Amino acid sequence: MKASSIWSMAVHGKMFRICNVVGQYRNILLNRHTSSLYQQNAGLKKSVEEKLGLPPKPKKPLTPYFRFMAQIRPAIVQKNPQAKLTDIAKLAGTEWGKADSSVREQLQAEYKREMVDYMAAQVKYNQKLTDEQHEEIKKAKIEIAELKERRLLKKKKKELGKPKRPLSAFLLFMTEKKDERGTQSFKDWQIQMQNEWEKLYEEQKSAYMARSRKLFEEYKREIQIWEEKMIRLGHIDVVRNEALIQPKRQGTSVSQRSRGSEE
Repeated sequence: MKASSIWSMAVHGKMFRICNVVGQYRNILLNRHTSSLYQQNAGLKKSVEEKLGLPPKPKKPLTPYFRFMAQIRPAIVQKNPQAKLTDIAKLAGTEWGKADSSVREQLQAEYKREMVDYMAAQVKYNQKLTDEQHEEIKKAKIEIAELKERRLLKKKKKELGKPKRPLSAFLLFMTEKKDERGTQSFKDWQIQMQNEWEKLYEEQKSAYMARSRKLFEEYKREIQIWEEKMIRLGHIDVVRNEALIQPKRQGTSVSQRSRGSEE
């Protein structure tokens, strides 16, 4: 397995564990699933197994801290009915800090007993799955990790101000006509626009195409400047591969070429 793949799976494995904790934390504050004192994976989202149509996995017991929160939450809400989720969390954290050691020990003992039952149930669950089902689960988890990685990368590019790719000629045409959409669904409106686009004269289409080409040339200059900046700042992961391996000619950067033209 490639190092990059291992790194990706490690990062997203950590992210998945964080999501589990956040989901558990939110469920308790909202008084979800507290009667059984068991958590749902990643909040209210279905597990990978459930999405594949397999029986749900055994659920991990709550840790002592979350078990304590589940117990004291009703009293906190009763005393502070207008409190926000974050306020409830702070109050619960304060109470946990003041909790007697005997209370913590009791919760820890309950947690350990339930963990033994959980681990036994997990072994039985895995034994019932076929090799094909295990493989399906493995592939699904890899796909989820890759999807999360792409989403995080997209978010990072946006935060770092990556220039937006310009619209195509057809999309420029659609944008000009957006006020004519009315109450149409997007699908019906798109079909209507496609029909209208086909009916345009070649001269009319050429005008939109010329605008699109001009915008794309501007975009290429902007993206090159942005990628050079990202490389200098060490954000290699947001830069296209061709921008990293393409040999640069004399006057490498756009700014250098601009200075040369001014002279």
